[in-house]
Amino acid sequence: MKTALSLLTAALLAVLHSASAENPLESELFPPDFLLNQRETLGPK
Repeated sequence: MKTALSLLTAALLAVLHSASAENPLESELFPPDFLLNQRETLGPK
């Protein structure tokens, strides 16, 4: 039981880590400066 729980925890941490990692393609398509300028141009919602 402890082994199964350890494996489940490790798998969950691996999935969360990969989901939270920055997508390099997305950051290349939309650099932070571009997104900041768009936000300033559009103004508050």
